[in-house]
Amino acid sequence: LASGPARVAGVVLEAVGPDMATSVADFRVSLSMDGTTWREAVAARLEAREGLQSYVLGAPTDARFARLEIVSTHEGPLAAASRTATLGSFEVIAAPEAPVPGAPSPDLADPARGGHVVWTAPARGFGHYVDLQGDERAEVVVGFHHDRAARVTEIAWVDPPKGSGARLPGVTLYTATAGPLGPWTKVGKLAAPGKIALPAGTWARFVRLESEPAGGRLRAMAPGLVVHEATAGPGYRSILGEWGPFSRAAAWEREHPAPAVAGATARGNQSRKTAAKLGAAAVSGRVHRGRVEDFWAVTVPAGHHQLTLDVSGSPTLDVDFEVSDARGAVLPPRQRAEKAGAARRTWEVTPGQALVVRVWQPPSSVVFSWDTSGSVASWVPLVRDAIARFAATVTPGQEQVHLLPFGGEPLLAGWETGADHLWSALSSYRPAASSEAAAAVRRASELLAETRGAKAVILLTDALTPPDTTLWRALDEVRPRVFAAGVAAGLEGEGQDRLEDWASVGPGRYDGVVSRGELDDFFERASATLRRPASYTLAATTRAEPLLAPGTLAVVDDGSGAAAAVELVVDVSGSMLETMRGGGTRVDVAKKIIADIVGTEVPARSTVAVRVFGRVGGDACATALVVPPGPKDAALAAIAGITATKYAMTPIAAALKAVGEDLAGTKGPKTVVLLTDGRETCGGDPLAATKELGEKGLDVRLNVVGFALSSARLKRTFGALAEAGGGQFYDAADGEGLAEVLAAAVRSPWVVADAAGAVVARGAVGGAPVSLPAGRYRVEVATVPPRVFEDVEVRDGEAKQLSLGDGK
Repeated sequence: LASGPARVAGVVLEAVGPDMATSVADFRVSLSMDGTTWREAVAARLEAREGLQSYVLGAPTDARFARLEIVSTHEGPLAAASRTATLGSFEVIAAPEAPVPGAPSPDLADPARGGHVVWTAPARGFGHYVDLQGDERAEVVVGFHHDRAARVTEIAWVDPPKGSGARLPGVTLYTATAGPLGPWTKVGKLAAPGKIALPAGTWARFVRLESEPAGGRLRAMAPGLVVHEATAGPGYRSILGEWGPFSRAAAWEREHPAPAVAGATARGNQSRKTAAKLGAAAVSGRVHRGRVEDFWAVTVPAGHHQLTLDVSGSPTLDVDFEVSDARGAVLPPRQRAEKAGAARRTWEVTPGQALVVRVWQPPSSVVFSWDTSGSVASWVPLVRDAIARFAATVTPGQEQVHLLPFGGEPLLAGWETGADHLWSALSSYRPAASSEAAAAVRRASELLAETRGAKAVILLTDALTPPDTTLWRALDEVRPRVFAAGVAAGLEGEGQDRLEDWASVGPGRYDGVVSRGELDDFFERASATLRRPASYTLAATTRAEPLLAPGTLAVVDDGSGAAAAVELVVDVSGSMLETMRGGGTRVDVAKKIIADIVGTEVPARSTVAVRVFGRVGGDACATALVVPPGPKDAALAAIAGITATKYAMTPIAAALKAVGEDLAGTKGPKTVVLLTDGRETCGGDPLAATKELGEKGLDVRLNVVGFALSSARLKRTFGALAEAGGGQFYDAADGEGLAEVLAAAVRSPWVVADAAGAVVARGAVGGAPVSLPAGRYRVEVATVPPRVFEDVEVRDGEAKQLSLGDGK
């Protein structure tokens, strides 16, 4: 045995083979201390079915060696010369209270023991070093083997092996038992590398390290973590022991068993007429879509003018709610604050008003997403068949579905409930090879963000994926339940770690899949989970004060000399020669409007560049810089000379790649405005080109202006492109619309951050005001140089306006 003498409690075998015919059937296991003298411990028959099968010894036995003898297969007795026996695995299980061999208190963050980095911040990630700017903090979250929760005794911050250089300016350590996004419990602070001893009985599934703010530019050694597990014994079993294949459930679940899933109970308040009274105390309920809804009666106290409802779920809020008056008219809330696990809505009401609160379970929203790379190609037909079987059971009003193959846009124009439409989309789909699992999960989360109720991603992949810097932000905002089927490389190593981490967010579930039967079981488990009833907690409060509208914030240019850096990337392909309804070609209308906007909306001291793409010379897929970065007067002179030509193609990716070289010598934040009327037609990848701009370290925001686009799918594609570039997509149907959106696209953007540093609103200089709850904020404007407004107070009902000249 690998660890030397052990107290053996049993053995585990796995049957495999074509139709199980060649699988081991009858077998014997013998144990020995010296490898010479053997004693039979188990004689049994392995059933012809998938999955591990366990055999417990009559009493634990000390041994150093184990011997397996195969007596027969399911075809018959085993004759050495005539039969082949197949076996998936053979494991010898030590007594569960035995300590981990060679490490009584193992380091659970050690990659050799399943420890792994889940996510890091800043979102651009870091390797051996982390680069911070301004008030940025470094964060790293570490998970344990199969994301299991363990009793931990000590957490240490350590320098990386052979590391040298500056350290982070102190760190705070946190633990979580639910998921990699918290909730977090603070365990202590360290000013320098060291360790924190934890109280007995401390549990952790994930550990988070957060640095103090950098206070400027800082290049520091990436922090390392060591997390020691409690020693296994009669009262505790190590998470590194055998808990079943890929099992997240281990020691924590053994000591904290989950309550049985209850059904929705009809308690008599399932109609407006029988609504139960809702007073000052919070109430709980459980509803089931299409079957059980709850109704609660509220009477507004005398002199009160506000009603606020707080509704929460665990771990996510899978119900929706509304308020109606005595006539049944639904009242719109004046204020909303929505998170993955809770929602707060406030209504303007009148004293003495009788109201009814309705709580129901909306349709579950499911995004099916699957790997299309060559490494998992053999699974794609099975996935398609499994989705088709799920689609056949979809009930309108109870489920809605999106289909998202890797590397592309959704196959459906919107959420679909019809089995025929789903099957038609699957049948006509022609896959393009892609392994971008992280991007697919992020895109699925964005689709789910627009829905209410249970949100799920059903995923099949090996998860050998390029990184996606915005993935964890999207997961944090939406908290979808990820049901991940790991195949091929997704059954071990980094691929398995990623899938288990994504599944821990919602929470969802990870399953390693090696056969069609296991894939079918995976889909059935996901389906059953999503069709369960939903629990909620509801609390109502009223207030006497009249409800004020939220405050607004705007930033205006007061002529203080703030400048911008703008590059216009203009489509001159053949389609831009089409005639507009009001007269003139698309390119003529566009360049007139571009000239007007540059002349009126771009500040005088700004740097402006112009690049065109289409036919340049004899190349139909070329791009050229017609005006290098410089004063805007030069750009105005060149814009008039822009022309489109017949038979020119649309090389969007090539143009975006060239932007990096165009702006390499331009300091400060930069805005790139891509104006196009069609899709990429030269074989490039605009999304990859956009990501390359960020990877080069350029402070660039990409706004995409779609001109006279007719395809909804193309609009979604450009929306995703703009988002990847940190900007916005603007849709202009005609010349009037182009003037409006182009003006917005060239204005310097600004962002609003709350006290925690989270961006809560975005706007543009001279643009429309944005609504903000009362509070104090930090506003940063991407001019050249940037203008920053610290501690900006916005009050309810106030129209706050900031002038660029007042920024620092």
